Amino acid sequence: HSKEYIAIIYSKSKMVAIDIEKIQPKIRAISKKFLHPSESEYTDNNRLTLIWSAKEAIYKFFHTKDLYSFKETIIITHIDDNNIYADAVFSDRIEKLILNYYLYQDLVVVYYVCPVN
Repeated sequence: HSKEYIAIIYSKSKMVAIDIEKIQPKIRAISKKFLHPSESEYTDNNRLTLIWSAKEAIYKFFHTKDLYSFKETIIITHIDDNNIYADAVFSDRIEKLILNYYLYQDLVVVYYVCPVN
C-alpha cells in the first residue's frame, strides 16, 4: 500500500510479488540509503521511486535477510519503457531478474512474475 492506494497481485501458477509507491520529492532525501553506486545516473523522482519500488518487490518476493541491504544486494542494472532489470546478490549466487512496471497518475506499480515455478 501507499497512502490511500493498495496493489494486489495473484497467480494460480506463478510466484509473484508487487509494490506500489506514490511519487514524492522526499525520495531524493533517502536515496543515498538505497541507491547502489552504479545506479547514481538516476536522479529524477520517477526513476528513484521506480528503483525503490523494484527493490521492495524483489525483497518481498525472496523475503530473506540476504537482501536486507537494498543498497548493496539489490542492484538495478537497466530501466526501459516497460521493464526493470535487476541483480539480486545473495551470499552464494546472483539472480538476474526482469520486473514489469507502469506509472499511473502519481503512482509507480512494480511487479515480478517468476518465470519458473
